[in-house]
Amino acid sequence: MRIALKDFPVPHVTSPLTMPKLLLPLVATCSSLLASASPAALPNIVFIMADELAYYELGHMGNPYLKTPRIDQMAKDGIRFTHALAASPVCAPLRCNLMTGKHAGHASVRSNDGGTPRRADEATIASLLKERGYATGGFGKWGAGGRDSTGVPEKHGFDVFYGYYDQVHAHSFYPPFLIRNSEEVKLRAMKADARARPTRTIPSWTRA
Repeated sequence: MRIALKDFPVPHVTSPLTMPKLLLPLVATCSSLLASASPAALPNIVFIMADELAYYELGHMGNPYLKTPRIDQMAKDGIRFTHALAASPVCAPLRCNLMTGKHAGHASVRSNDGGTPRRADEATIASLLKERGYATGGFGKWGAGGRDSTGVPEKHGFDVFYGYYDQVHAHSFYPPFLIRNSEEVKLRAMKADARARPTRTIPSWTRA
């Protein structure tokens, strides 16, 4: 299934006050398109969220020092949106807004303390896609509920999530473990010097 821009009745955005009017038809159109598609025709969806990524840090934006060839290729072959509004200025609340589509005033995660969990009954993009027959996975930082809370990703539509559940855990470059579906996955011991590089080689597929 090919989705063209003309399929989305998106008005011109001149003010943050127009955002609810924009989101509702966009979400409704996406839902109807996915609902009418057969499982074999469903498009793959890859969503990448980067914390504190400056506007000109990517190669396709003109950065001469940082090389991001795969992201540059995605920008070349796909659609670029260069004007947007963020629902929150900090990490955890913004992730909740993005995952749920809710205004910050209605979302369950409103503070950036690293421990506020998402509500048990709160639908996410992943849970909605899963209802449409998608296999879902998340990798990296969750920041919307630690283990044994109502906010763990496997309770919100993810078949598998591997990485950091607590954003404070993610503050370390070389943690002793990561988490896969609420279970600890021990990592190879690192050198005592916190500034030292890990002894293992980072796989090439992880590079941008």
